Amino acid sequence: MAFVVAMALAACATTTQSEAQGNFCDARAQFQEDLGAFRDLDPQTASIDDYRAAFVRVRDSFLELKFYRSELGAENVDAAQQAVDDMFTTVQDLPNDATAADAVEALQSQRQVLDDAVDNLGEGTSCE
Repeated sequence: MAFVVAMALAACATTTQSEAQGNFCDARAQFQEDLGAFRDLDPQTASIDDYRAAFVRVRDSFLELKFYRSELGAENVDAAQQAVDDMFTTVQDLPNDATAADAVEALQSQRQVLDDAVDNLGEGTSCE
C-alpha cells in the first residue's frame, strides 16, 4: 500500500530525466538484490512458504522497477512482466506439501528467461 501511495505522489511531481534514471537504477538494484535472495534460498533448509515470501518481494520490487522504467520509456517491459507473471504463477501453484527442491526444479527453466528479460529492461539506461 505504501508503494502505491508513493507512486501516486511521485506521479504528481515532475521528475527530471536524471532523477528518473537514478530512480530506475535504484529500483533495478533492489530488484536484483531481491531476486538474488530468492535464488539463494537453500532447498535443504527453505520451505515453500519461504519461497513464496521471497517471490512476493521479487514481484513487489519488479513493480517498482517497472514504474520507474515507464518514466524513462516503457521499452522492453512486456517480456519482463511476462517472466515475472509466469514465475509468480508457478510459485503460487506449488502444492503445500511440495519440497523446496520441487520449487527449485519447477522454477529452473524460468530463471534464464527472467534474467534475459531483466537485462533487456535496462537497455538504453546507464546504471553502474
